[in-house]
Parts: sequence; structure tokens; C-alpha cells
Amino acid sequence: MTEIYKAPPYWEWKPKMNIEYLCKDLFRNLPRYIRDDVSKCLREGPPLPDRVYEDLGIKPEHLPNPRKAAVKALQDRHTAAALVKNLVKLGPQKLGALARPIPTNSRGIGVMYELPTYAVGSFDVTKDGKTRMVMDLSQRALPGFFARYSPAAIFCYNDGFSDIIATMGFCDLSDRAALMLMVGSVVLFSNSDFAGWFNNPPDHPSQVRYHILTVAVPKGNEVTDETPTIGVPIMSNVQGSKIAAVTCAKISVGIMMAADKIAVKRGKDLFSLPYHKVTKPEEYGLKPCPLTYEQLRARKDMKPRISNPARWIEQRRSILCRWRTLKPGQRMPSVIVHQDDILMANSTVDVNYEALCEAHGIFEKADIPTSTECAIENVSDDKIFCGNRLMPDHKISISEKRWLQYSQNVMALGHWPSGLPLGFLLTLAGQIAYVMDLFPKHRPMFAPLTWYLAQVNSICKDNKAMWRKWKTKIVQVPAIIIAMVIEAWATIYKRSANAVDLVKLDFDANRKFSCDWCPDGFGAIDHDSGEYFAVKIPRGHELSENRSSFGEFFTLIVACRTWCKKGDDVSIDEDNEGCIAIVEKYMAKPSYCDLTMVFGQWSIEMEVTVFPRYTRTSVIIADPLSRSHEPGWREEFKERAANFGVEVGEEIQVEWEEIFEEALQIRKKYLIPHTLWQLFSKVL
Repeated sequence: MTEIYKAPPYWEWKPKMNIEYLCKDLFRNLPRYIRDDVSKCLREGPPLPDRVYEDLGIKPEHLPNPRKAAVKALQDRHTAAALVKNLVKLGPQKLGALARPIPTNSRGIGVMYELPTYAVGSFDVTKDGKTRMVMDLSQRALPGFFARYSPAAIFCYNDGFSDIIATMGFCDLSDRAALMLMVGSVVLFSNSDFAGWFNNPPDHPSQVRYHILTVAVPKGNEVTDETPTIGVPIMSNVQGSKIAAVTCAKISVGIMMAADKIAVKRGKDLFSLPYHKVTKPEEYGLKPCPLTYEQLRARKDMKPRISNPARWIEQRRSILCRWRTLKPGQRMPSVIVHQDDILMANSTVDVNYEALCEAHGIFEKADIPTSTECAIENVSDDKIFCGNRLMPDHKISISEKRWLQYSQNVMALGHWPSGLPLGFLLTLAGQIAYVMDLFPKHRPMFAPLTWYLAQVNSICKDNKAMWRKWKTKIVQVPAIIIAMVIEAWATIYKRSANAVDLVKLDFDANRKFSCDWCPDGFGAIDHDSGEYFAVKIPRGHELSENRSSFGEFFTLIVACRTWCKKGDDVSIDEDNEGCIAIVEKYMAKPSYCDLTMVFGQWSIEMEVTVFPRYTRTSVIIADPLSRSHEPGWREEFKERAANFGVEVGEEIQVEWEEIFEEALQIRKKYLIPHTLWQLFSKVL
């Protein structure tokens, strides 16, 4: 603890990073707009928030007093040990992220630059055996100071940053799969991991006083409520800050982009490959992309929900899109940067090791500490990266540790049918969602659990106190959902996915259908054969009384069961976004459990992947088929088909009643509840 007093005062503090080397030597290899952006992050710190506490009249004394938490932290042996460990890590002998402590009053308030400081709490997050200190920058004013729900009452420091500048997407599973495939049949990996990355780049000096860490300093061995406190200025970016992730990512991505530019100038293919060295998608049986890179990136399923103005930093699906649209003369990145984790891929040990040495040489010049060694033993064809296990033969899975942990949580559902804490169930849903990225065919079987638990969002919203209360409540998951989860989990346990399956897009499908439903009927057409069906729903049948998403999903199932063969990839035109969400977005209401189980079991058995694509009602071919009770529907149907270049073939009869009966039998077996209030009756 005494080490922190050896830190310089805040007005003399400088980061350990070699900013001059990065900005003047390394980043000059980048395009100007990227160079200016990254250099600003290093020289000035993150962008300033649009609003701070003072703008709304919030004073330091309006926030919770940190003294109680600071004293409590030292009274708990494990918490105290973690605190000391983190302070030493941030101290002058290691990361150098701290300035000398400043005195504080009884409310933990000090002075910096002749302005009052705002003390905030912190908490520890343990992941993969590493404990990280996270600053709680979501603290709001105590009740009673401001009118309830007024801007000042609900404001926290992180609210000052707009979502648009604080949001970005990292490379996802499809990018990792594309990276493996583009290297070729033999893929070797090496990786680097920055140590304490967030605490390396500096924060804007004016913002440090908003994240002062309060630490209790006992004069003896006894810690009491009267123990004095100090304020520890963390001069760097901090975990917990809304803007820190984007800021630090810009720097790490910029470093590797510059490293690639330097290597290419030297004639080295260390961090990217030229067109002629890239294994093309067509070599894996994938179809040529009909779109340009810009067109593919602009698609709804490729672009982020919120796009950062600095478009260059958006990494999600960037490698996938670049690989699928690569043209002669272009290069393919062979590096993925996920904040402080860097993955390099190549086909030989020598080149991969050379890339590793080159990267570490830059890190040393920049005074960026790493927790990984620059050693030839780091090069391997079996590597864990961001929780995924990348293996030979283009296989991807998760680590043994995660398989065991997640499986134990899944089994708990069956062992405790009377109910489990909601917090545990939410964690389990997140773990399942993570694994489902590997096995998209299995998503429908898990979708009802996600929807079931997600309903609490509409109750708790952004109320942290409400969330804490609800996470402790015991929730009984319906038996049908438990059965679906356990059954589906057994089919994927310790399996690996093929990288090729993870980079497929709708235009790779070997089949294409169009489906539509209305209360009076439903129909679909196979675009290849021209076969179609048009069913009139009998009056009073349950199918005509259900919601449109239910009917559309049922129609999709009938079409798939009618025409799909084992191993098919099918693209389906749909005008119902609810139906698309069931198949594509891991969402399905519990009342659809019967249908999702029918579809899920079938798609797993048949190894069929469905790519639903939204098509406007006004143009979708199948729309007239759902209205076969109306005059003139055939003429409209043929006209719409002609517009898509589809030749209408034979009308066929389908055994839709049998499929519906399968769903009914499942419903009877498990007595599926159909309303939110029935589902949550034991919680409310």
C-alpha cells in the first residue's frame, strides 16, 4: 500500500506508454484520418462527455458516501487482498496509472485543479482467474436531493457520453472462422495479450476527478468507521467508463494496422495476405458474393445497431465481409484485435513466429507491457482466443473449462425443477447464447428460455435496485423449456463446429422458398422447382386464431418439412419479422414452445440451416398463396413469381395437419402456459 505514495503528484503525472514513439514514428504509417483519431486518444485522452454532474447541479455530497464501502473493503480479508493487489498493479512500479493520493474529507471529497472530486465506488470482476477492478461510474444522486425522475435524479457520469461515440463492435465468431479459412488448410496461431490495457492510455486530465478511488487508511491494525480515507487519482482510462473501451480499442487496432503497413513496405506478409495467397470462399464450396464490400457491410445483419462515427473502428464482421468480397489487388488482414487480445494467423511456424517477434518489438518500443511471451512455443494449431478454442481442420469449440462450467449450470435446471434464482438463470441464458453462436441449427430449442427470462427487462428496465431484487427471486422455469434446453444441450456437448458453417450467408443456400400466412390460409413456393401449396385454414381452426408470428413460423416449418433434404441450406423470403427473430435472432415466446421444439428437433436431425430474409409484403411471391380464398389470386401469384424470375410449377398437397398435431401433443405433454403472467406467477 505504501507504494502508491511513491507515485508523482497528479500535476506531474505522465503515462508510462511511449506516446511520442507511437504518434510520431508508428502512426505516421496510417491514413491521416485514422492517425489523427488515434493520436488524439493518446495525447488528449478520450472525448469529453457532453454533460457532467455540475451541469445538472449535482455536487459531490449528493452522491453516496464512499467511506462505508472503503472501510468494509478492508474489513473483509479477501476484498482487502484484492484491493491491495490492484493498487500495486496500478502503482508506479508496474502500470504507473496512479497519481499520489490526495487528502479527502469525511465524505471522501478532495480537491484537484482547485475543483472538488467525485468519489465513486469500485468492485472486482474475476474472469479466467484474473481479478480486475471496475469503477462504478453509474452512481446516481441519493434520493431526496432532486425530484424523482428529474434529469439530475437519474443522471450518472456514464450518461454524459452519447451511445454513438461510445459504441463499437468487435470481431465475432464469423470473423474468426473467416480468418481460419482464408489462411488455408493448415492454420497456425500465435497471440499477444496486453497487461492491464485499460490502465495504459491516459484519461483526459479534466475527467480524472470524476473517478477518484476512495481507500481507507488505518493507522494501526484496527479498521473502524472512523478510519480516515484518502482519494487515489487513477490518471488512466478505467474499466467501468463508458468511453474507455472504444478509446483503448482505437489504439490497439491502430497499432496493429500500422504494424501491417510497415511489414508490407518491407515485402513481408506478417499481418495480412495478398490476394494470391488467400484461400478463396469458392474453394470451400461457397458461392461468389453478388455484392461489393460496401453493399455487404450495409446489410442489416452485418452492420451494428449503432454505428460509431469513426467507421474504421467497427470490427464486427469486417473480416467476414472482406473475405467474401475480396478482389484482385486487395489484401486480407490475418490479425484479429479484441481490445488487449491479439490473434495472428499464418500457415507456417516461421512466418507466425516472425510476426509475433515483430509485434512484440513494437510493444516494447511503445512501453506496452504484455502478459504473454514472445516465444516459438506460442505458435500452435490449437489456440484459445476470446473463449473460443480454434483447432486444426477448421474446427471451433469452447474450452474444456467452459464446457464443464456451462454443463453444470444446464443440469441444475433439471435437478431443481422447483426453481432457481433469476440471476443464475440469466447467467445460464448468456452462456447458452454464447455457445449457440457455434451451433445456429440448435438455436430454436433454446429460444423460449431466452424469451421467458427476457420478460423481466420490461419490469426492471434501467432500475439497478429492482434488478438486484429480482435476481434473488426464485423462478420456476416451465417443464417444456427445461426439457428443450437439456435435450438440445446433450446434442452439442463437447462438440466442435465447422468454420465453413459459420461463414455461410443467405446467398450460399442451395434452396430458396417463399412463405406467407394470414388468418384464412397459408402457402409457400419452392423457387427452384416452382412447386407450391396454398392451404385454406378451416373455419374455427386454432391456426387461424393465433398470432401472425405463430402462423408464419408454422408455414415455414411446413415448407421446410416438405422440400428440404438432409444437409440443405435454405434461404426463405419472409414478411414477418417475428418469425425471422425465432429462427435467426434467438427469440421465441414460450407460447411457441410446441412449434419451436418441432422445428428444432427436425432441423438438428436433418442438419438444415435456415436463412430467413425479410421481404416486403407488397412483393413477396407467397402472399397471394395465403389468400387463395380471394378471386384473382392465381394471376397475382404468377405475376409476382415472374418478377422474381421464378417459373410456377405444380401445385401440391401438404400434410400440414400431422405437423400441427405433433405440436399439439407436445403442448399436452408439458401444459405450455401462454401468458407472461402465468409464467411469472411464482415470482410476482
